[in-house]
Amino acid sequence: MHHTRMWVIALCIFLLGGAAGYFAGTAHVLGRMEAGFPPPPPGGRDPLEDVMGMLGERLELSSDQKAAIRPLVRDFLRAMARLHAPVLAEEDALLAAVAARIDAHLTPEQAARHSVMLEERRRHRESFERLLAQ
Repeated sequence: MHHTRMWVIALCIFLLGGAAGYFAGTAHVLGRMEAGFPPPPPGGRDPLEDVMGMLGERLELSSDQKAAIRPLVRDFLRAMARLHAPVLAEEDALLAAVAARIDAHLTPEQAARHSVMLEERRRHRESFERLLAQ
């Protein structure tokens, strides 16, 4: 009984986190589009270019200002990626375990869509992993 309750709680946390992330991401993209920014490209976006584009547009930065600020933003994003790396590794392990258990309850069509969702998440994560590699 204890293990079942633990898995139900873990699944609820996962689903609530996914829903929160989805809605936050959607709100972010819609807010960017309303502010005149294009939607992110498929397969993820470059966080450095995303932040620099936002700062450049909203603050009307000169080329010299952009050149001076870019390394600061890059270093900040790298530090944030390093800070989140251990949590993301643990999250990947938890997600892999629950994804397999979820797939057991899905139709083949739903399992295929679930696989696409997981692949989209993987591509999004690659942008953060590229920051660590730079």
